[in-house]
Amino acid sequence: MTTWELVQTSDEAADRVSRLVEAIWVLAAVVRLNRLNDDLDAAAEGVLVASGLASRGSDGHLVLAPGIVDLVSQRGQAFGESVVSMMGQAIEAAKGSVADSGWDVDDDTLLAQGRASAAAGRLLATTVAGQLPGLSERLAQPGAVVLDVGTGVAELACAVAKALPSVEVVGIDVLDRALRLADRTIAEHGLVDRVRVRRQSVADITEPGAYDLVWLPLIFIPPDVVREALPALHASLRPGGWLVASVGRVHASSLAVAVATWQTQLASGTALTPEQATQLLGEHGFAEVMVVDTPLGMPTLVAGRHPSS
Repeated sequence: MTTWELVQTSDEAADRVSRLVEAIWVLAAVVRLNRLNDDLDAAAEGVLVASGLASRGSDGHLVLAPGIVDLVSQRGQAFGESVVSMMGQAIEAAKGSVADSGWDVDDDTLLAQGRASAAAGRLLATTVAGQLPGLSERLAQPGAVVLDVGTGVAELACAVAKALPSVEVVGIDVLDRALRLADRTIAEHGLVDRVRVRRQSVADITEPGAYDLVWLPLIFIPPDVVREALPALHASLRPGGWLVASVGRVHASSLAVAVATWQTQLASGTALTPEQATQLLGEHGFAEVMVVDTPLGMPTLVAGRHPSS
């Protein structure tokens, strides 16, 4: 449903809410499917069939709809983890637990969000890097270094390191609990020699000419911190290096945009349109600023380059 008509009666409101509650259980079944590799119980299978995401074959076995097969295969494990993370954050929002900070969630939600971010890491290392002049070649060279701002549990950092064997990744965050989980993530991926994390605010970066690529998820960083950090991030790039900023989902339905706006607010993040982000990077000396093409459902990205000379 992309257009939401205003409900007029209590019956209409009850029906709308009921359908939304039912959708939660559909998501739960999809995640179970994604995590268990088709090994669902009959009741969960029934939810998928009733939702139109699957049907029953002549032998009674579950047959997934072509669209859901394509979606799960394209997104992989990160798809289910993204849904789990979103559901966990929504629960905390409903309880009022994230009124002051979008990070007041349990470890399982943090880890799920991290595993979901791995897809963005792979995208950054491949599709995005390929669109930014000179970046793929730069990241293929020994000694290339990537800065992951707001690294969380370091799944994105590890995904970048795995996709780019020559790269070292530095992750920074201000949440001690996330960094403790990050140490575990890095060890589990066997990347302790190439991925390291530290407790540091992006506003305190003082490393001129240290990085070839900076990942800046604006949706998780307060506006005043972003403005304070951009001059230092610009200086931290090597000549010709790139900064890639995530501005959230903007080319989507009105409801999707509204949800993304609320999520950004709960995380005390910076909500910008691509046009505003483009202007902001330009104001801080970045050149060749552009909006990067990303697959449907992925965040909108804006990139800017440190001048080569």
